[in-house]
Amino acid sequence: YWFVPGGRIYKGESIAAAIARISQAELGFAIDLEDTQYLGLYEHFYQTSSFDEGVSTHYVVNAFECQLKRFGGSLALPEDQHSDYQWLSVPELLDDESVHRYSRWYFQPGVGVKP
Repeated sequence: YWFVPGGRIYKGESIAAAIARISQAELGFAIDLEDTQYLGLYEHFYQTSSFDEGVSTHYVVNAFECQLKRFGGSLALPEDQHSDYQWLSVPELLDDESVHRYSRWYFQPGVGVKP
């Protein structure tokens, strides 16, 4: 599956610091919290865990969007975490079953957790 960039917030780490750290690791440059738009809260449920065999996982996700136009459009994306990247338009992304359904949710209004 294709996923959007993301990661964990460490204990004691602010959301702004986490966004800068994760974007640096996933995209090769740090994004400032002020340059993002909050999309909402999402829940992801998996039957497996990357830490413990036989244990399910429940992720609570705060999703943010960032326009990358200010970075000039030519990104040297790091490959230490990923072997490939793909840019898709929103209609292409929503129609592509190889994009994980949880990643498609961020582009579908009303899918997030309601307060």
